[in-house]
Amino acid sequence: MTEHNSLSPLLISLFKGVLYREDNQTQWQELVRHQGRIQDYVSLLGLQVVVDEQAGYGFLQNREDDQETENLPRLIPRRRLSYPVSLTLVLLRRRLADHDSSTGEDRLILSTDEVVEMLRTFLPEGNTESRTIDRMSSILSKIADLGFIRFIDSAKTKLEIKRILSAFVDAQWMNQFDERLREYADHALDREEE
Repeated sequence: MTEHNSLSPLLISLFKGVLYREDNQTQWQELVRHQGRIQDYVSLLGLQVVVDEQAGYGFLQNREDDQETENLPRLIPRRRLSYPVSLTLVLLRRRLADHDSSTGEDRLILSTDEVVEMLRTFLPEGNTESRTIDRMSSILSKIADLGFIRFIDSAKTKLEIKRILSAFVDAQWMNQFDERLREYADHALDREEE
């Protein structure tokens, strides 16, 4: 197999989604070693490779800052997220930041009960406990499908927050979401005063 062809399995993995060091050590080492060559290749498609060696993940994303790519169709589609999913992602990202600043542990493991408690103040009053849990189960399944969490038991009572969440939910995104939350709160107060 030529050197060019030897990167094909790695490129295919990247086109399919996020590559984690813990899932495939061999491909991870190839990604780190050949990051420049991979970047050159995917840049022809209007993409860039993002690698976080410390957190142990790599993925492809569309290049946004390039005039050459503005006329290209998006190879990696944007996903529109519902309000509950967005809110949960922001809260999980904050919890990850708190975890990083207060402990030296790499992994953040939460119970689904902890996540429900984080969200309880944002859920409509009057929901029954079973309805709340069903709704949260659905939201967490969607977030797992997106690759930001991983259930670590078959009963789905414990989950790991994946570090890639930090790459997608950055400080700017969280600030914009906070601003929207303030607008919603102001709007709700205005409606109560009417």
